[in-house]
Amino acid sequence: MRNKDIGSILTFEALPDAEEIERRAQRLAFCAAKECDDLGCKKVLIGGAPYLMSALEKALRSASLEPVYAFSDRLSEEKEVDGKIVKTQVFVHLGFVEVSK
Repeated sequence: MRNKDIGSILTFEALPDAEEIERRAQRLAFCAAKECDDLGCKKVLIGGAPYLMSALEKALRSASLEPVYAFSDRLSEEKEVDGKIVKTQVFVHLGFVEVSK
């Protein structure tokens, strides 16, 4: 499945009901399982719309994959640029959080 197809599964244009969420989670898990078969991976990084994550976690486990979430630290920095103070934030990836079963 192409990235464009996955994007369409992840894009909700109307308020989804439980069945729609479940259906899309199953489709995403199928895509992940296919990719993981090709790559030899067992863990899948997830994150996004909170209403989808629980269903996606279950669907991935059903496909013998382990869902994980990213853990990062947000670092803020202020610099003077052309006489103005500019604040930037950088997210530093620190690891993965495994989902309890």
